[in-house]
Amino acid sequence: MNEINLIPVNSTGTWTYECGKDYTAYVGLLGLQGNYWNAECSGTSGTVDMSINGGLRTIVNLTKAKMKNPNLGVLGYPETIYGYKPFGRVRTAINQKLPLPLTTGDLPNAWINLEYEVVNHGSLRMNFSFDLWLTRGSDQAGIFRGDLEFMIWLYHFNLRPAGLPEGTIEAPILVNNAAENAKWEVWFGDTGQWNILTLRLANPLKVASVSLPLRGFIEKALSIVSGKLINITGYYLNGLEVGTEYGPVKNGEAVQLEWIIHKYTIRL
Repeated sequence: MNEINLIPVNSTGTWTYECGKDYTAYVGLLGLQGNYWNAECSGTSGTVDMSINGGLRTIVNLTKAKMKNPNLGVLGYPETIYGYKPFGRVRTAINQKLPLPLTTGDLPNAWINLEYEVVNHGSLRMNFSFDLWLTRGSDQAGIFRGDLEFMIWLYHFNLRPAGLPEGTIEAPILVNNAAENAKWEVWFGDTGQWNILTLRLANPLKVASVSLPLRGFIEKALSIVSGKLINITGYYLNGLEVGTEYGPVKNGEAVQLEWIIHKYTIRL
């Protein structure tokens, strides 16, 4: 079995992101973004700092955090990217054993492994999650009607997914190297531009080593949306995005948040 280490072992560095001055840093097979996608920069001050030194540490320290659209509940999503991200057409280096984007039918039997901890989040709205984009094309400049955003929440606090709850399912994962047929809440919604499906772990894990079968979760997503007469069979999985959606409880308040990915690998 092969293992791809997405966090470079011999690289170190720190990248600072300010609202209105966001960019993508490339290190090893990862792209890193501060991703202030719903921030009103005239009312937001502070930084997002991402550093690699064996693991990946992200610290959000905003003295003011103002959202453009407070109804969305989150200001941004500081994240790692592997593969392709349609927003901004971000493309990272890839390993040929998982050369994303790939169609859903061409995905190998890969396990995505994260050893992480959410160090601090106070009372703000937040999650620690995967964000996966399933699209008609492999090189789209954005997300369009008929495309699917598929989120997998491993941890959350004071934040609900987009759309409405639709019950629960079971899907197997490894937690701290032990097999578990975990229970997931299913949420589904329509943003008006694309559909969004979220699987939220019913027992959120603040600190854990988690492994999930990529192909198995994509097949779960296909099954759920096909029941809604949405056919995304043969769509492209663009990449793997991992990060934290967060937002202040009251718009304009300060935000402090810290999380660490100690290990991030793909087993094939």
